[in-house]
Amino acid sequence: MNHFEILGLLLIIFFLINKFLISKKIFIDPKHNSYHKSFLKNTGDIPYSGGIIILISCLFFFGFDFPYINLFLILIFFTGLFSDLEIIKLPSNRIILQIIIILAYLIVSKNLVPYTRIEFIDIFFENYYIKLFFTLFCILILINGSNFIDGVNTLASTYYLIVFGCVLYIKYNYYPEADILIEKIIILTLFIFLIFNFFGKAYLGDNGAYLLAFIAAIVLINFANQYITVSPYFIACLLWYPAYENLFSIIRKKIQKFSPSKPDNKHFHQLLFIFLEKKFKSSRKITNTLTGITINSYNFLIFMFAINFHSKTKYLVSLLILNILVYSFVYAFLKRK
Repeated sequence: MNHFEILGLLLIIFFLINKFLISKKIFIDPKHNSYHKSFLKNTGDIPYSGGIIILISCLFFFGFDFPYINLFLILIFFTGLFSDLEIIKLPSNRIILQIIIILAYLIVSKNLVPYTRIEFIDIFFENYYIKLFFTLFCILILINGSNFIDGVNTLASTYYLIVFGCVLYIKYNYYPEADILIEKIIILTLFIFLIFNFFGKAYLGDNGAYLLAFIAAIVLINFANQYITVSPYFIACLLWYPAYENLFSIIRKKIQKFSPSKPDNKHFHQLLFIFLEKKFKSSRKITNTLTGITINSYNFLIFMFAINFHSKTKYLVSLLILNILVYSFVYAFLKRK
């Protein structure tokens, strides 16, 4: 199948899935989970269908080549889906399930993070268990950080569209022998999802955010392991935003003596949303879109720089430090406003 045929097939599948879920009122957003999605409260039922189309795409187009991975994709998807349906209400229970699934995947696949290229840290990485649990920690942070940033429509999905686009570009231009099927399918799937999401007809939900981040983690770790000329800090640059959003939130809540597992409205994208809403006095629908565009525009520029230095560790570490400083400075500014 060529790209247009795949795109058309995905569009038809997603349309039918969405129509079925709405007609049966299955996996429908309860409309109480996000302050900045409240402008959609009168637009009808909106299903959490993002993860469903991503999962179907993975299983249909390349899942049969990696049968054991199918199980872990399905398990991660259902962990998020049970969260969406409020079957699993406690964040601690979701974390425990995530740990079990991810740990099992890592043990079976042996797809662990590559060495850091920092000698005194890599000495510790000689120990299998340290490397195993560090990889587990990184994926956990990424998955839950991705769920945080899904509070703004198009933010998480567009972010990962850009991430997979960068990996596709690197593989195509620098490693032409590399398999690019996964990247192409995910990009096409996210493109279709964004059409629905932009018009408020579908959400990623926890199921989609968990699944998308998990796929990104395993694909990028495998990419770094396959091509040793790729700096591990290039992968860190691609995934820095959702990961740091989560880490920053945990540290912030600990300092404020607030439980890290309890949600609040003080994440970066939420403060930016409130600032833009006051600044431009526009509708929440426009502000919602503008918030996602603003954050992803910055990350797009960072990624373009990172691509050109994907094997240069010193430049990439400097870029990561810059990102942290920019995030922290802008966060402090927004908080004062």
